[in-house]
Amino acid sequence: MFQAVKEFRSQLNPSSASIAFVQVAIEAVWSTFPNCSIHGCLFHLTKRMCKKQADEDLHRRYNMEPNFALAARLIFALSFVPIDDLDVALEALRNYITEDLKPIFNWLRTST
Repeated sequence: MFQAVKEFRSQLNPSSASIAFVQVAIEAVWSTFPNCSIHGCLFHLTKRMCKKQADEDLHRRYNMEPNFALAARLIFALSFVPIDDLDVALEALRNYITEDLKPIFNWLRTST
């Protein structure tokens, strides 16, 4: 899709793009616009994470337990990490994630 956009607007050369945390989309942007800086979209990450929390039946804990919610928000904060540093941030965060949040953490690692 990005290649079609570039063919339509050959002079297009964005310096940055904000997209969902989906590895295929990130690679598609970089393959078409190699100098483009990628920024993950907080809205899409939050939406996907909330759905995953609901799938894991963790919404109630998130709303009722402040420490649990804080640990979950550490995962949400990944949207502010530059893509090039994401692997390092994921590894550093691994030590702070509670056992109950590990399914969400592992899902994020494999789905992005």
